[in-house]
Amino acid sequence: MGKKLPRTQIKSFLDTIDEIENFCVENSIKTNKSGDNYYFNIGEQKYHISDRPVEINDIDGIQESTIHIIAGKTRLINIYNNLKDGILLDSRGFPKV
Repeated sequence: MGKKLPRTQIKSFLDTIDEIENFCVENSIKTNKSGDNYYFNIGEQKYHISDRPVEINDIDGIQESTIHIIAGKTRLINIYNNLKDGILLDSRGFPKV
């Protein structure tokens, strides 16, 4: 049997998920039914964020010109804001050095 999380940790995680869902609506970020793939444009550039490599995802219709970033949903807001601010990111969504 797994370890049970404290209620405060569960509430914090659920609040984070609500914040992400609201952020997606506000910024026209599309998601798939399971909520683990995110799609958006910044200018003419298309982006896809997922917690799995694109080869593993069963994705139809994503163009080669789309930039794929492997990251969990809890990092979505930070990644989106960095891209909007013109910060170059690596394939995992971290700023390039």
